[in-house]
Amino acid sequence: MVSSNDSLIASINNATIQLNRYLPLIIFIFGIIGNILNILVLSRRALRTNPCALLFLVSSLTGLIVIISGLTTRLATGWSVDLSETIEWLCKLHIFILFVSRTIFFWLLVFASIDRWFSSSINVHRRHISTLKNAQRSIIIITIFSILLNGPLLYCYKANLIGTPAKCYGYSDSCRSYTDISFTLVNIVIPSLLMLLFGLLTINNIRQVQKRINIRASIAVPDPYNKNTPTNMNMKQQQQMKTDQNLFKMLFVQVIFLILCTAPYAIYRLYATVTPAASLKTVLQNAIESFLFNLFTNLTYLATAMPFYIYTLFGGKVFRNELFSIINDIFQKIKCI
Repeated sequence: MVSSNDSLIASINNATIQLNRYLPLIIFIFGIIGNILNILVLSRRALRTNPCALLFLVSSLTGLIVIISGLTTRLATGWSVDLSETIEWLCKLHIFILFVSRTIFFWLLVFASIDRWFSSSINVHRRHISTLKNAQRSIIIITIFSILLNGPLLYCYKANLIGTPAKCYGYSDSCRSYTDISFTLVNIVIPSLLMLLFGLLTINNIRQVQKRINIRASIAVPDPYNKNTPTNMNMKQQQQMKTDQNLFKMLFVQVIFLILCTAPYAIYRLYATVTPAASLKTVLQNAIESFLFNLFTNLTYLATAMPFYIYTLFGGKVFRNELFSIINDIFQKIKCI
């Protein structure tokens, strides 16, 4: 006779299997389409000269790599055909590419937050720091840092492991601790705090700039024949200010969404680090933890799959107009065939 515990364990294990079969597939489809469209839109002339847009563009490229390198194996796991679980060099390569691209993705958003703070400052010297050249330097620094941080994973990860959340996993306690702590702190906690900090500082900058504009507008007497009056100069800069504000909205919403998607995974990894090994836990506890591990892992991929939809909703007319231009170009080419 089957006990209630056995039935519950079987149900949880089945739920984990179904979760790995269908949720990654949905995220994969939306993520691939969204990141490709992001790359096309952000590489348009109207946006590609903006430092923040360049950081968004490269983050979309790395987001695409994260989804391809991470979700293809999770989809394969759901159907029990994941070769990285049994072939060691494939396990190491897959993990290295995944974690490096994830680190780059998160830290590009940090530097985008810092760029928004610089560009919105009332201090002219800080505004001059927000340049394409500095954005390119940031990308190089982040890439080197990500490779160095995740280099030990090539040694730590092994295939065909038993009693771990995945068969391709850190083979020793020290390796798992390094992976858990480095990923949780360097990829989630520290970037999230920095993005929130610079987001709040940017809001403060925008308020200060708005106050200055209102004061100047109230003091100056508009002269339609003088192009150098503050009112007319503000009208000249209005389009650039709108673009900057829309980029900040895109960034701020993405940061909040990123924190919501990654915080559960960070908490779980810290929990897994301080609790006993799987061999010392009950079968039911292992089944529950396996389900939570897979759910929270899939949520981290959702963070890299949704930027396009966030940008479309909060990117204002500039982003949407460029998107409509791309769609229109595609239809024109189809008509010509």
